[in-house]
Order: sequence, then structure tokens, then C-alpha cells
Amino acid sequence: MRDKPTYIMMSAVHPQCGDQRFVIVDRDGRMHSAGTASLQYLSDSGKSPHTAREYGRRVAWYLSWCAQTMDWRGATLSHIALWRQTVAATPVVKSNGKPGTRSASTVKLWIVAVRSFYEWADAHELLSTDLLSRMTQLKSDTP
Repeated sequence: MRDKPTYIMMSAVHPQCGDQRFVIVDRDGRMHSAGTASLQYLSDSGKSPHTAREYGRRVAWYLSWCAQTMDWRGATLSHIALWRQTVAATPVVKSNGKPGTRSASTVKLWIVAVRSFYEWADAHELLSTDLLSRMTQLKSDTP
């Protein structure tokens, strides 16, 4: 895993206009262009800085997870299901200071961020699978 990139979301200041931007970078400081562009789209479309920051944090962790085994552009529903299980099972420190796992509603928020990233990527024809249409079909088939 040491040779695989680990992504994080950072705040940066645009050199020309001085605006705060959120970027996704690897451990060497190289920007993940698609992840960063999707965050810029969120900001440009009127999402709050808090939303862009939280989506960025979640997408960065997802991209790090993907980098261990596959290219994010080739993700399938099975990958998203495994990601959901990973998010749900990963220990966290709760707001009360006690260890635990994320609630179902919090896990859903993590999936929403990744879905938003894939919606942006699909609109820019970056995907090598039909993941987004399958996610949409799965959502519409759910009672």
C-alpha cells in the first residue's frame, strides 16, 4: 500500500483571484484533477463551502480506497457495495468521545458524496463502466 497514492482534501487559495478552493491531492502534493474539478463544480453550482469540504473529504477517502485495488473510473456496483461496507465497519470516535461505527444515515451521506462525484464524472465522460446508470436503476427499483 505504501506505493499507492493516498488522497486527502485540502483547502487552497487560488493564485489569481484569492478565492478559497478545495482540492484533492496525493501524499506527494499532486492534485487529483477529476476529484478537484468535481469539488470546483460543487462550489460553482452554489453548494455551501461546508458541503464541498465534506464531499471532498469523503471522495478523497474513497479515491484512496480505490487506489489500493482498481482505477476509480472502472468501478462497479459491487465496488460501491464493498465501499459502503467499509465505511460502515470502519471504527470512528463518536461525538460523545466513545469508539463506534457510523450510523446508517451517516453511511448514506458518504455514499451520496461518492455518487455526486460519479455524476460529475459521467457528465464529463470519464467512466469506463455504466456505474451511474446502474446506481440510478438500483435506486429506482428499491421499494
